[in-house]
Amino acid sequence: MSQDAAQEIEGVRKAAEQGDAEAQRKLGFCYNNGKGVPQDSAQAVLWYRKAAEQGNDDAREALVPTVWRSGTNSGTGPSPDSGGGKRTRKNAMLHYLRALACVLFLCFLIFLGYVQHVQNRIDRFLRDKAPTRYASGCRYAGCGLPLNETQVRFLYEMAEQGDAEAQLLYAECCRKGEGVPQDDAQAAVWYRKAAEQGLAVAQFNLGLCFADGKGVPQDDAQAAVWFRKAAGQGHANAREALVLYGMAIRNE
Repeated sequence: MSQDAAQEIEGVRKAAEQGDAEAQRKLGFCYNNGKGVPQDSAQAVLWYRKAAEQGNDDAREALVPTVWRSGTNSGTGPSPDSGGGKRTRKNAMLHYLRALACVLFLCFLIFLGYVQHVQNRIDRFLRDKAPTRYASGCRYAGCGLPLNETQVRFLYEMAEQGDAEAQLLYAECCRKGEGVPQDDAQAAVWYRKAAEQGLAVAQFNLGLCFADGKGVPQDDAQAAVWFRKAAGQGHANAREALVLYGMAIRNE
């Protein structure tokens, strides 16, 4: 080994002994592969573990296979059939399971952080920029996250101000019990408000309320009125509903 390489190894060792996680990982790599130092799996495990305990992901990934090999390779480690070999393999498996648990827990934390991040962004948009359109995009464009109580409150405020889309979304919240108590009657009230402003989806949903007697008295005539209004705007489901419920399709 050249003098420069020896000096480099010594520098890595000093940094590792002073607690540098990356240096500890490098020293573990050197011992694991016999680079600049005699190959020594025990020392490799020692330094990989020190680095892993400081959060070094590369060291954590290298630790488990190194521990496993150190207990199963013939010659330097205990015999696989010996008591020591069995204990080593058991310890290696425990290390593996612990590492796996750490990775799964980290993924869980990342997921929670992502959910909170998305919810915070929704809150900001609802409060500052596009309350109803952004909420609608999140609900219907695949975000998959339900609106929380804060977001529903903003929707209610916008609905009270006469925003038809907010009225539709707030009706949906009432129907599903999302952020507010489930209430079919309130859902029908807000569907009607949005429907009277010409929103085809609201007209179709109000028609369903009358057809099924959800939140309002069952009334086929009123159902047909609202289905036809929605169908007149090109709402395909409304046209299908007219056929399904046996109501004649005609232009208003």
